[in-house]
Amino acid sequence: MYKRIVPLLAIGLLMSLMLVACGEANIPTYTGGTAVSLNDSVKSAFTTSNVKNSKIEAFKTSDSVDKVKSGFTDSFSKDGWSNKVSEVDTLTKTLEPLKGFALAYEKNGKAAVVMGFPGSAAPALGIEGVGASDTVYMILSGEK
Repeated sequence: MYKRIVPLLAIGLLMSLMLVACGEANIPTYTGGTAVSLNDSVKSAFTTSNVKNSKIEAFKTSDSVDKVKSGFTDSFSKDGWSNKVSEVDTLTKTLEPLKGFALAYEKNGKAAVVMGFPGSAAPALGIEGVGASDTVYMILSGEK
């Protein structure tokens, strides 16, 4: 099942960034996250020529998926980002069976998509160094 999810996540995420206008704004961070490595195939699956300066980062935390989602929702809102979650509906539906989430925001021509899921799904998605009880979140940002 997970092998089919990577292409769906990649397609959904890239389409989402193409729909959300992308410029100058700092992407909010989540306190307590530790960077994790993404293999080259995952990185290339989430890059597109339609988004300038695209960047993908992955992190892990011992916090729950719900707490990470709430933290990003609050941070983006407080920083004045426009909520574009309706534009990542397909990605959200793909992540729901994994008990994950997808968020999308835009501000000053910059777009950010954040997706999170339980660490138990990480190995199948090409993310190493994550425990099953961790939460993984990925941030894709870029400009048009």
